[in-house]
Amino acid sequence: MRFKWRDSWQKYGQWVLLTVIVLLGAWWRLVDLGTLPASLNRDEAALAYNGWLLATTGRDEWERVYPVFLESFGDQKLPGYPYLLSLLFRLHLDDYLSGDTLVRLPSALAGIALIVIAFALGQLLGKNHHHRETGLLAASLVSFSPIFIWYARGAWEANLGLFWWSLGLLFLAWCWRRQADWRVWHLLAIFCCYLLSFLTYNAPLLIMTVAFLLLPLVFRRGGWRWWLPPLVTVLVSVVIAYILLVPVTRQKGGITIFSDPTIHQQYIEYRLRLPVGLQSLLGNHYLYLLGVMIRHILASISPQFWRHGGTHPWHQLPGGGHMQLTVMLMAYLSLLYLLGQAMLDAYCAVTKKRGRYLCSGNILALIFLLICLLPSIITTDSPHATRSLEFFYLLLVISGVIVQHLLDKFATLSSQTHHRPVVLLLPIVLVALNGGYYWYRYCQQLSAADIYHHGLGTVVETLDPQLPALIKTPERPYEYIRLAWQLRLKPQIFWQTLTREQADLAGIKAVSDLLTWHFADLEFDDDRYPQVIWYNTQTKQWERQR
Repeated sequence: MRFKWRDSWQKYGQWVLLTVIVLLGAWWRLVDLGTLPASLNRDEAALAYNGWLLATTGRDEWERVYPVFLESFGDQKLPGYPYLLSLLFRLHLDDYLSGDTLVRLPSALAGIALIVIAFALGQLLGKNHHHRETGLLAASLVSFSPIFIWYARGAWEANLGLFWWSLGLLFLAWCWRRQADWRVWHLLAIFCCYLLSFLTYNAPLLIMTVAFLLLPLVFRRGGWRWWLPPLVTVLVSVVIAYILLVPVTRQKGGITIFSDPTIHQQYIEYRLRLPVGLQSLLGNHYLYLLGVMIRHILASISPQFWRHGGTHPWHQLPGGGHMQLTVMLMAYLSLLYLLGQAMLDAYCAVTKKRGRYLCSGNILALIFLLICLLPSIITTDSPHATRSLEFFYLLLVISGVIVQHLLDKFATLSSQTHHRPVVLLLPIVLVALNGGYYWYRYCQQLSAADIYHHGLGTVVETLDPQLPALIKTPERPYEYIRLAWQLRLKPQIFWQTLTREQADLAGIKAVSDLLTWHFADLEFDDDRYPQVIWYNTQTKQWERQR
């Protein structure tokens, strides 16, 4: 009977469990997609309206014809997401779905695909012959984790970029496992995935700029003919992306610790506090920046950040974090195990004088995880969840591999190998229960909260279009794009009535007027306007004052 049970589990049970994991993850990513959270935030609205303008006129909000990169309120935006939305609008899918739902749909579908990719990566990276079970645990960790549910339910460029990045990683891992000759379509698939990820979000470009140097170590057993093709493929995609996106990369370079004036001022103050004799030694600028990066690393892997989230209110559920307790414990266990194995490999390399230990999978995995944290480490507002998605994703996949490996060892040592399916199901069930509790809190809190200040378009439609109106809003520089999207303002009216201000010190180019509306801060008041709308921070609703 035991043999039949195990045989049925191998043939059918694992696929049934995978289907449940994917369907449940899909449900949590798709249900009430357009209304939970209510309305779009300013970044989502910028992607939506620019995508709609490109689909209907071939121009963006600055009247540029099919630009390589876009711009909203002074912020450079990569073309991947808005051009994909433009395609969806051209297909008239907005006739069947609400506008907000359609805008978030690419990210939601990418979030579902990430579950399947995690399953495939878990199988390829598994440490024993039970590869499928390893993939199931990795898929459940991604499917039920708050961070990936949250980002899949918004039009986040980072989430779509993560999908393309992880798909390219899957092709690399698949070829590495097969150890067969490279085909043209293998390299073409890797090139397309990484170029699309670079054109969608900035973090994959920085990661692969550094990580492609690991490919000779990963594919070292086949000689240079084995590691050179993927190395050149990734390098070419990186170079093309840098050529296309020079203005964007230049702007993003302004928010790093290497160019931030606040960090520089803090360094000067730190150096002046040192004794004169130590200023030349400990007051080195690069040594100080290294200390800043180490602090950012520790903050990025801290329980405070994982469990309770960062400082940005849009990156996690209000009052929540990026991981539930069960997943967090598995991740820390995996990090400790990986660190211990890497230190053991390094010790063997020194004592046995065998350099191959320095290229072990454990050491390479640790280095790759650290590289995936680079986009967050070098930015001033670290720890930053959006720039750490690749790190979280890779960490959960590796956690699935390591935890399953440890569970197999436990089952073998306790002579309970016939209970392996039960041992596997236990962590998956715990993670799913925690994910269900998160989904319950997600629905309850976001139904009551108004994190994106929705409803302005409904109130504006009650105004007399012939009279000027004052709109007092906590997001004065950005409200124009949300209003333009909610009302689907005709392109010519939008372009002709828009009044932009000069960029402020932060580079934000606010819009003061659009059509007959004047945007102002909440404290602003002017009796000259016969119509006034304001956002009441007490009732959390848009209201007419007169």
